[in-house]
Amino acid sequence: QKKKIADGSRGLKRRCRWILGVGGVLAVGCIDEGFRRCLEFWVVVFPLWCHYLWVDKVSHRKDGPKGGDERDAEFSKLHSRYSPIICRATLYMRGFYLKAAQLVSTRDDFLPEVYLEWCRKLQDEVPMTLSSDEAKKVIAKELKLENLDGI
Repeated sequence: QKKKIADGSRGLKRRCRWILGVGGVLAVGCIDEGFRRCLEFWVVVFPLWCHYLWVDKVSHRKDGPKGGDERDAEFSKLHSRYSPIICRATLYMRGFYLKAAQLVSTRDDFLPEVYLEWCRKLQDEVPMTLSSDEAKKVIAKELKLENLDGI
């Protein structure tokens, strides 16, 4: 019975460490903007990446019985399923993610066509979140000008 108690206390210690670890990550995520954005990115992307990895390494391996056309068809399904999710995440995250999508849209051999379709649209159809008045205020502040009337 002592062994059961000892095993139970070890399990409790592990759970406490895990909770403290997750709590620490969340606390840092609340404090640091860059880390928070990184967490937001991985919360969206990690499950998708795992699904692609599963198809690539387990269910439709290159050298397995479901290789070739079946494998390509399975990846096409994944692309169709996850492309809108990645597009929404990119538009939400903006900044680096938006620029990265614009950059990869210039290469036809880098991404599947389903992803390239919306990446190309981002070249000139990015929804604006900043009004022209707000942009002028930011420019004036950065250039340490009182107003931008003379420019």
